[in-house]
Amino acid sequence: TSTLAILFTLWAPLANPQSGGSAQLRSNPMAQMQTQNLAAAAAIVDGLAQGGLIELGPTRDACVTAVARAIDEHLAGVSKLDRDAETMADQHLQAAGREGLGLDRHRIVQMIRKRLAEERNFPL
Repeated sequence: TSTLAILFTLWAPLANPQSGGSAQLRSNPMAQMQTQNLAAAAAIVDGLAQGGLIELGPTRDACVTAVARAIDEHLAGVSKLDRDAETMADQHLQAAGREGLGLDRHRIVQMIRKRLAEERNFPL
């Protein structure tokens, strides 16, 4: 299991925090996501340190920033993968014409997404 996979396993429960926060964060979804990612990164780093898996010393903030950056990059990659899968599915269904009328678009998107992730060596 890769380090990134372990980090995302630790981060996943934090991805949907309880509602709250300031009105400014609620009105700016990007700032809210960055704040949530930073909080998740801090929880991951602190959890790894408390579990004795890493030793931080004076580098905690740098570690939190690096993990938050990795989370941001991963989520951006997921968004790109989803957009690409949606585009390819639409192209496939359009090319299928009348024969594509009974096909399950959601299932097609998911199959394309999975294939793209495998081709790109992208962890989902």
